[in-house]
Amino acid sequence: MREALALKERSAIEITEISRQIELEVRTAYSRFIEAKEVLDSQEKVLEQAEEALRLAQARSEAGTGTQLDVLGAQTALTEARTIQVQAVHDYAAARARLQRALGSILPKLVAR
Repeated sequence: MREALALKERSAIEITEISRQIELEVRTAYSRFIEAKEVLDSQEKVLEQAEEALRLAQARSEAGTGTQLDVLGAQTALTEARTIQVQAVHDYAAARARLQRALGSILPKLVAR
């Protein structure tokens, strides 16, 4: 009888510990997901600004008030913004997948015990 009670107590402790680990995993994944979404949203604005800066630099160059160097600088900035946006999209997708995995891992971990 004592062994059964001890086993029951150990099982309860293990379930509590697993629940805490799962909660931490979900909270961490959710936090990283939100952060990645904010970075992605911010980067989309940066990309829009870089596109507009290029448009303006080209217009100034065509009007004779800007230089080709201004256009090249704006093109470089736009390329950098696009590169960073691609990374932001990747990071967002990865964070979303980690969150889905964390949420989906709740049931299998509890059932396995």
